[in-house]
Amino acid sequence: WCETVLGTFDNCARCGDSCDDAPHAVGRCQDAHCHYECDTGFADCDAAAAGCERPLNTAHDCGACGKTCSGDRALCSDGECVAACPAALPNECDGACVDLQTDVRHCGVCATSCEAYQGCEDGACTPHYVSTTLIEGSELMPRTVALTADGAVVLAMSFNGTADFDPGPGKDQRTSQSQDMAIEKLNADGSQAWTRVLGGADYDEAGELALTPSGAVLASLVFRGTVDLDPSASVDSHTAIGNTGAIVRLEADGSFAWARSFPANGDPVAAISWLGALATDAAGALYATGQFRGALQLEPGKPAVATADQLTTFMLKLTPDGALAWSHVFIGCDLTLGAPLVDANNELWLGGSLTGTCRVDPGNVGSDLVGSLNLSGVLTRWNALTGAYVSGSVDGELGNIFESALVGNNAGYFGGGFAKGSFVIKTDPLGTKAWTWQGPDIDLAGIAAVAKNGLLIGGQARRTAGPLPEGTFIAKLAPASSDPRWSFVVPSRDSSVTGIDANGTQFVIAGTSGSGTDFDPGKSVESSPTDGVFISRYTF
Repeated sequence: WCETVLGTFDNCARCGDSCDDAPHAVGRCQDAHCHYECDTGFADCDAAAAGCERPLNTAHDCGACGKTCSGDRALCSDGECVAACPAALPNECDGACVDLQTDVRHCGVCATSCEAYQGCEDGACTPHYVSTTLIEGSELMPRTVALTADGAVVLAMSFNGTADFDPGPGKDQRTSQSQDMAIEKLNADGSQAWTRVLGGADYDEAGELALTPSGAVLASLVFRGTVDLDPSASVDSHTAIGNTGAIVRLEADGSFAWARSFPANGDPVAAISWLGALATDAAGALYATGQFRGALQLEPGKPAVATADQLTTFMLKLTPDGALAWSHVFIGCDLTLGAPLVDANNELWLGGSLTGTCRVDPGNVGSDLVGSLNLSGVLTRWNALTGAYVSGSVDGELGNIFESALVGNNAGYFGGGFAKGSFVIKTDPLGTKAWTWQGPDIDLAGIAAVAKNGLLIGGQARRTAGPLPEGTFIAKLAPASSDPRWSFVVPSRDSSVTGIDANGTQFVIAGTSGSGTDFDPGKSVESSPTDGVFISRYTF
């Protein structure tokens, strides 16, 4: 049998001929040969050596292989021979002008090199890989990850069949009824704190997560049929009409607090409701957006909100005990809203997309938002206490905004997708764009603001995109310019990142991985013994 296709990355000229990245070079297969593209600032000066082994900022190879600096221009600065180092590269290391605060080959002091996955920030190599926790199971589908201030991790996932949710030597095997939702909390050392399974005899899918300041967990899901949303021995039964969205609150110790479902009455085949991203405020209240078709029951005992057959967007606020504080339904609008965050001024920010015109504040003529005939990005602000509309803007150059991260106590980063890839914008406290970053051929999986200023992004690059590598990657964007400070590939083509979160000086990434995945992006090896969900921890 001739089962292997040649001319691919893993089997280029022959079986097993992989074009794995070489030192300071990115490999690709072309015309049945591995070709390597040198990293910026490096060159292949020795044909016998693998990769691009020579930095081009030394007095011996200044801008090109063999170009030597001597005499009254004995120093090399940015590929040119100079007499003195400029202010931008003020430090001299072996004839090279460098910046010890940012140079990965001379980080902090001359000749101190960072590992290949690290960057140099403020004279220190960062980030630092800590460890990975693996939850074993081939039918686990992670959705969202959240990191607490004390280093605990909460993960929402769907699963089929049987999975062992204890990542340690013990066993905590759970078997789904059909497809169920699991919420798991891991301690800071990676051990299991608790696992709660929600589900019924029909299809149940995990949604989003949000944590309150007290550590309570709020999670969304979509279910069909009848489901028990109380994971304890008690029962809190909810019956769906079609696909129905719900929100569950668990306290920090995993105990059940309450659950709310939002059925869309009508034709059981056509009726649908679901909830998008979630956010909480300092008091522990919850903000959610979603869509429905049919007649949405926002509050038991109150009239349902009926619409035509098109999907209609809604938003709501629930108090810490689960009561409805306020809600808005955007009837007749081709509008989606998500990416919620609440700032220190008690303003709720929502991103999304819009086609055509939508009056976002009923009765207020000045609240019309006008999008293009195709998809436009939209960013809105609301009073979080009352639900009153504050302002909004539309950007025809962007697509759907579905990720957000708070910058300090005001403004934010917002990420999303458009026809050619993904984007991130940074806004000031009034919603004005400070900068836009665009990544062609990139599928964005998540963003997270970090304490040292800047933004973490994670996703899948279908090809090398400028300074970002091909594959499943993590990168940090600079706060002022959006330039990548550092980036690295999760070292397996069988891995995917589905979530990322940061808190203080830590961040975590979560996703799926195959057997044999090396989770350590550095020189050490930490391999996965089987398929499963991974949660990798890093520090700055």
